Amino acid sequence: MLLGRRVWCVRARLLGPDRIVVQPHVEALAGAGVLGRRGRARLRALLVRELLFGPPDHAQVAIGRARVELGDQGALAVDWKALVEVVAGAGYVEDYRGAHVLDVGAHKGYFGALALARGAAFVASFEPATSNFEALARAAAPLAGRWLARNAAVWSRAGQAVLRLDGTSWAHSLVAVERPAGQERVAVVTLEQALAELPVGGSRTIVKIDAEGSECAILSGAPLDRVDVLLVEWHAAVAPCTRDELVAAVDEAGLALTDERDGVLRFARG
Repeated sequence: MLLGRRVWCVRARLLGPDRIVVQPHVEALAGAGVLGRRGRARLRALLVRELLFGPPDHAQVAIGRARVELGDQGALAVDWKALVEVVAGAGYVEDYRGAHVLDVGAHKGYFGALALARGAAFVASFEPATSNFEALARAAAPLAGRWLARNAAVWSRAGQAVLRLDGTSWAHSLVAVERPAGQERVAVVTLEQALAELPVGGSRTIVKIDAEGSECAILSGAPLDRVDVLLVEWHAAVAPCTRDELVAAVDEAGLALTDERDGVLRFARG
């Protein structure tokens, strides 16, 4: 114990006191039940590695059969937070067994990997930002028969649009960003077109949308007749509609708000 305290004091003096990988997060991720023995061991190795030497530039974590990436261009802290929120948080707790899942705003694939690890039959993930998509595509490649990755944004109309890049990997947006870091032109499809990428059949269709303010445009007038469960991360700071307007639009499509967990609105067909 004394040695551990001395190591921490030396580490804090050399590398600073702020940590990215912390014990409570590691325990929460391990307790989610989707990492497997090797995945849990890898997380504990990251914990010890940071304690002794500081955080790495990048890392990989196994979720089910997928290996998702964290880091790239100094993004480890943001990616780690996203991983913890998606895998260990309450927002995306759902019965995915046998479901066909549409993942809008896929980032680097954390949600898609989680859905597949929890029994989803098929996942179609859409991510417009090039750097994120490259990591997503690598994660999806070993599961090509069950995981489709598309380099595109979802919006109210198809074509092309300007994606505003944020200084953090998870906040790129067609609407607005807090930390402008350039822009790139991206392909855009409608929700109807994205849903068409899912196979016909399946026990249920689940749609997850985390689109940094685009959720209003995506869902306005969108056909949701084949959707059984809709999970929408609500971005009040940048969304051009109100929460009540969004809920009303989804209600008109036949899905009722059933819960709100960690900023994620859950809608289900009655």
